[in-house]
Amino acid sequence: DYRKLDVSLLRGLCRLLELMRNAFSYNIGKKVLEHLQQSIVTVRRMKGIMPESVPGQLPPLPPRSLDEEADIALALLEFFPRLTDRAYEYMEDVTKVTLELEAVFAGDRRPAVWRSPLYRYYAAFDAKAAMLFFSQMNVEAYSELLLDALRTPKWSGPLIEVLADNSAMLARYTFEA
Repeated sequence: DYRKLDVSLLRGLCRLLELMRNAFSYNIGKKVLEHLQQSIVTVRRMKGIMPESVPGQLPPLPPRSLDEEADIALALLEFFPRLTDRAYEYMEDVTKVTLELEAVFAGDRRPAVWRSPLYRYYAAFDAKAAMLFFSQMNVEAYSELLLDALRTPKWSGPLIEVLADNSAMLARYTFEA
């Protein structure tokens, strides 16, 4: 139940996941994505912004502040770089959710706060991240995200290597976009 999540529980689960990576199903990512979506809906409700479509009845708001919601969402994002080798399958969804979190928390948190766990995820699956950027080159949000990732020294190395190894593909996608 999303309403029962707290940061210390999520951090403990992340540490356990890091220690026993192969003992967990990669399907845990689906549940984490669901919780992230619930967080976005909750924050929109807290800010008085109603989501576009709400299937069924929304549960009552948890007695948390915006900062607590942000901390929970950040802790949830930390799961993805720690998942098994198939976790790259969530890359597009995780990227979209991260961009939504940036938008819903605009003014409350800087984008770098949300992008750090995302870049860790990209670094864990650098070739798949490059393919995601290639396929979304004509989408402004993805282009900006790629440029920001490349300007972030801590995370840019693996991504730059993959892009350099695929320079012909990069040129093709760039000129097609």
